[in-house]
Amino acid sequence: MNKKYACILITALILLLIMSINTYQRPVTTIDSNLEIKFHIKSNEPILITNNGNFSVYASAGDGNKTNPWIIENYIINASGKGAHGIHIEGTTDYFILRNCSIIEGNITCHGIYIRNVVNGRIINNSIRLCTDGIHISYSSNINLTDNTANNNSRGIYLEYSDHNTLLNNTAQYETSHGIYLYQSDNNTLIFNKVFDSFYYGVTLESSHHNNLTQNSVNHNKRYGIYLKSADYNTLTFNEANDNYLFSDGITLSSSDYNEIINNTLNHNDAHGICLQSFSKYNKMINNTLIDNSDFGFYIESSTNNTLAHNYAIDNQRGIALYASSHYNELVGNVINNNYYGIYLSQSNSNNISNNFINYNGLEGMYLWSSSYNTIINNTINYNVEDGICLSSSSHNEIKNNTINENNYGIFLMSSSYNHILWNKLYYNKECWFESSGCINNTFENNDCIARVGAIPGFIWVYTLLGLSIINVLLFKRNYKRQLSYLN
Repeated sequence: MNKKYACILITALILLLIMSINTYQRPVTTIDSNLEIKFHIKSNEPILITNNGNFSVYASAGDGNKTNPWIIENYIINASGKGAHGIHIEGTTDYFILRNCSIIEGNITCHGIYIRNVVNGRIINNSIRLCTDGIHISYSSNINLTDNTANNNSRGIYLEYSDHNTLLNNTAQYETSHGIYLYQSDNNTLIFNKVFDSFYYGVTLESSHHNNLTQNSVNHNKRYGIYLKSADYNTLTFNEANDNYLFSDGITLSSSDYNEIINNTLNHNDAHGICLQSFSKYNKMINNTLIDNSDFGFYIESSTNNTLAHNYAIDNQRGIALYASSHYNELVGNVINNNYYGIYLSQSNSNNISNNFINYNGLEGMYLWSSSYNTIINNTINYNVEDGICLSSSSHNEIKNNTINENNYGIFLMSSSYNHILWNKLYYNKECWFESSGCINNTFENNDCIARVGAIPGFIWVYTLLGLSIINVLLFKRNYKRQLSYLN
């Protein structure tokens, strides 16, 4: 009996245990959908350093020596309503590094980072937005700006009266005025910077000399890509200034002399690839690529003694255009293909145009209007839809040793006199040359002329060469058989 009761008791306890497990409900945790979860990042006050002694207040390390510079880092500053620059450093000579800081919302007259009368600073990997100038450098030297980002400011980076500084791999985007602007600042180096979507200017050098701009990307800005105003002896190499819009040029020089523009890419701009204006002189433009600009590849206006050599001007409205008293320029060794006009001169005298390749343009290969005393020598001018060379109201030009093939007219003259045309090869044009009314005393000497007859000259050459080849093969076979027969 005791065993029987014990078994019944154990069974009852097991059943009670099972029932308690099945009827147990876990507590339900509910989250109010209206609850806002916010992450608060501590905002620092603006920084003001006016002498070397102030560095220790804000620096996390260093003592100001060249081998142990002050380190100011990781500050997050909202300058809105503070009436101060985000970070202001003035009147110092100690070595310092300012890095990894974020500054936003300076007032209308305040800048994100303001450096004045300072030497020996490195400004690295900072982010600045919604200020007047993202970074403003004034009366300072030996400042290195590297990997900084400036967005939505009036000017991204601005240097005034500041020499011997380096801007490396910075980005300026969506600025309302200028991406990078140098004013009266000399001997600075700008390399690998990216400036795009500025409302007006990409990179501007005004009254700034002996600066070096290399491998910068200045694209899709609203008015100018790279703009030099009264800026001399600057070097621009391997930059790209593409897709600048609203009547924008890739590179513009205004009243700027002795600059070198070499190996740059200037494509798809809404006006010109390179524009020289306002009496810019003694500039060298060498080995640049200018493709598919809406107006001209090169536009030279009222500018003299410039050199354009070994450039590629392709698929523009006019490959190279000289206007309004652009005299004494050298156009040498350029490739000028598939434009409407290849080379176009208007009221421009005493230019040297030599050794250029001017082919497949939609109108004239070369057109001169009211332009005199120019030398046109050793050019190749083929396959242009209209004339190889057209002179209108242009006199005293020398056209010598050019190859002018398969155009409409080889050389066409309208109201043009006293031109000297000699030693040219003019093959398979509609006519070798033609003088309309109003032409007097033009001389034609020792030109080699074969006018176009009948079918397309290109086909004539193909068929002729093919026929000669077949004849040579047949003659070779016949002679070979004769030799075999003699041997047998």
